[in-house]
Amino acid sequence: MRIIAGTYRGRALTPPPDLGAARPITDRVKEALFSILREQFEDANVVDLFAGTGTVGLEAISRGARSCLFVERDKQMLRILEENINRLGAQSQARVFPGDALGPAWLARSAKPVRIVFLDPPYAMSEDNVGRARLTAQMSRIGELVEADGFVILRTPTKLRADLSVEGLDGPETRVYGSTALQIYARVKADP
Repeated sequence: MRIIAGTYRGRALTPPPDLGAARPITDRVKEALFSILREQFEDANVVDLFAGTGTVGLEAISRGARSCLFVERDKQMLRILEENINRLGAQSQARVFPGDALGPAWLARSAKPVRIVFLDPPYAMSEDNVGRARLTAQMSRIGELVEADGFVILRTPTKLRADLSVEGLDGPETRVYGSTALQIYARVKADP
């Protein structure tokens, strides 16, 4: 695992101990995501939900994001996330919230407005009706947090694409990369 571009280009990140269980985003999918959104990360507030080792949020910081709030509740992953932030020297731009990405607490602590929110929930959540309902409800709340030209990106397995209809968000525009789908939602623009 590494940072692909920007200030920290080529720097290695500590991977999770069990790569199969953690299912980190591949360089190919990460590069596609950052190519799609191109300059959107410059001077942006970003949120990385279900952050894991922090690879997406740290890539955003490397590419010019003003700040990133990482939300993760797994204690082992939190230790690795903190290690990766310290390894890069990104402490001034990174904030870690140890808690539930689908809970309300981190919403109050996030920098505002947010330009990009990345969600990478456990894949089982895409299969479960209760999990999908919680995810949809949280994405609606996130839509209120995102600035007018902002984006919410949901990563799911291709076979379990959620294609959720979310109040306050347009989309999704779905891009498929092998077994991974990126579902890109844009903030609904208010009528003038």
